Amino acid sequence: MMNILKGLGSVVLLLVTFSSLSFASYERQDVINMVINEAQIQGVDPALALAVAHIESNFNPEAISHKGARGVMQIMPRTARDEFGVNPALLFDPKTNIRTGGSYCVG
Repeated sequence: MMNILKGLGSVVLLLVTFSSLSFASYERQDVINMVINEAQIQGVDPALALAVAHIESNFNPEAISHKGARGVMQIMPRTARDEFGVNPALLFDPKTNIRTGGSYCVG
């Protein structure tokens, strides 16, 4: 019973955290520019980063795959948390998602 309550507490905390975040609405061109800028910062070919963002989400910061990948670069929550130390709730923030995706391309 204690494990169930602990699990529910984690879910509630995640929902509260997610609901308290407000992500601005981004125009497609804004997202494209973010992808290009982050690719240049991380030394990734911008064409590669743009291709990934286009194929994975069509530059949609709110995209969710049938497997649960999130955001522009379609990062799995577990990968964000375990590999990059990023709170999965932040994957819908395009800047965080694109930065994480760029790191994934470099790594």
